[in-house]
Amino acid sequence: MTDFSETGAIIAQYVKHGWELKFCIAREQDAEALRHAIQDQGFPTDIRTGNMNGLWFSRRSLPDRVAWELRRLTDPPFALVTMVPDTFTVEQHAAALREIEARMAS
Repeated sequence: MTDFSETGAIIAQYVKHGWELKFCIAREQDAEALRHAIQDQGFPTDIRTGNMNGLWFSRRSLPDRVAWELRRLTDPPFALVTMVPDTFTVEQHAAALREIEARMAS
């Protein structure tokens, strides 16, 4: 099981810089531990099952697009960013996030 003791500090750092926690991804065996780590800090706990442990943050970066950043919760710390234009459909938006998740998991 992954140690999520630093998760609250990671989230706080992102929030300090204008990011909003949107949802989390957790391996099935880690989902409940991640949920508790986030709830203990008072953050939302929308957790989706995946093949990695990570946090999805977003913030408006330009007038016509939103930056989405996936922060891995295992060592070594790492993050990937994608820019999602406001013109994307729901399907295109979901596909852009899935692509980042696939890159992170590989």
